[in-house]
Amino acid sequence: MKKIKFFLVGSVILSLSLLFMSSNKITPDPCGEFYNAIDTDGNGSVSKAEWEAIIESPDFETVDGNQNGSISLGEFYVVCCTVYPDGCR
Repeated sequence: MKKIKFFLVGSVILSLSLLFMSSNKITPDPCGEFYNAIDTDGNGSVSKAEWEAIIESPDFETVDGNQNGSISLGEFYVVCCTVYPDGCR
């Protein structure tokens, strides 16, 4: 079950990364830029509300590795870099 959730989260992140890249803008860090886009209040972590406002996937808990109720940049990179290695620079 955890592998399925990881795959679903990865698919969502890959799809959204491709969407951001389709703007013909060269980005040095697509995963970081995507994280910053999700972190709408700019506090350095992504809340469940911020996640669900952007991503139509119930897998917030899968990405929130330490289960503290928010996703840090490090937790996000674990998933994003696994799914989209070229996005990690």
